[in-house]
Amino acid sequence: DLDTNSWANMNPVAAPPPRDQHAVAYDSQSDRTILFGGFTSGSAFGDTWAYDLETNAWTDMAPATRPPARVGGQLVYDVKSDLLILFGGHRVDGGSNLI
Repeated sequence: DLDTNSWANMNPVAAPPPRDQHAVAYDSQSDRTILFGGFTSGSAFGDTWAYDLETNAWTDMAPATRPPARVGGQLVYDVKSDLLILFGGHRVDGGSNLI
């Protein structure tokens, strides 16, 4: 809370699996945070999740078309086009090797 300068644990019921090296951007037109990809325990994620602060809920977007699973990419939101843009990152093979 920026007014009280304090943190709150939102603890939503459903959430994406824990990960690191994911990409995140804020979609200002829909007032939600978008998460893509990431890495955990030797596996890369290729999923897309949206978090709505007002409802305190994550939604698995499950788009029909999506980039391959990757780690370390950058995600930005283009307000004018109302599009998310993913740049870079690395694909991961079945182990922990970057490809």
